[in-house]
Amino acid sequence: TLTADNAANGAIMLTAGQDIDLNAAVSAAEGVTAAADNNVTLTSSIAADSDSDTTGDATLTADADSSSAGDFVMGPNASVTAENIIIAGYNATTDLLTADTAVTVTAENDVAMNDAVTGVAGNVIVTGGRDVMSAAAGDVNGDTVVITGTHGDVDLDGTVVADVADVTITAGDDVTTDDTITGNTDVTMTAGDDMTVNAQVTAVTG
Repeated sequence: TLTADNAANGAIMLTAGQDIDLNAAVSAAEGVTAAADNNVTLTSSIAADSDSDTTGDATLTADADSSSAGDFVMGPNASVTAENIIIAGYNATTDLLTADTAVTVTAENDVAMNDAVTGVAGNVIVTGGRDVMSAAAGDVNGDTVVITGTHGDVDLDGTVVADVADVTITAGDDVTTDDTITGNTDVTMTAGDDMTVNAQVTAVTG
């Protein structure tokens, strides 16, 4: 277990020229940063804002050298809690992500969301250079939600909810939604090729 308890200076910073494997709980009051040139793998939990104030971000970066040889991977029982969560990698596979404010997930290639992604009081922005998918448990919730599969598909089995403003879903190829999509204002979905909507889409006030 890695723990930094000092409220003023209690941050954890991990840097590796190859891989970072986090198989034990990581807890800090003022933030957790992990950057690896290759892979970052998390099978445990990260609490980056353990004192629950307004500071304490989790910034987790695989493929830090932009060599296209580093994935960010969370195991099925892994979780990250923080004020803000920022994740990047060549591919990004996420499990449970909960931010007091915002969540940003960026992959040069594919993003897979296998559990809930929540920005309690901020935006959720998910960008894949190719595909973005969510499993049935991969519900996405934020003030605003933007999901982009730049040169590929967006395939969402989980719900998408924007509590305050818009939902925007964009794919270079196909968009498929298999659960409800709800925007407090507008819902905008754009597909370069085909769009398949298999569940209700609601724009509350747009």
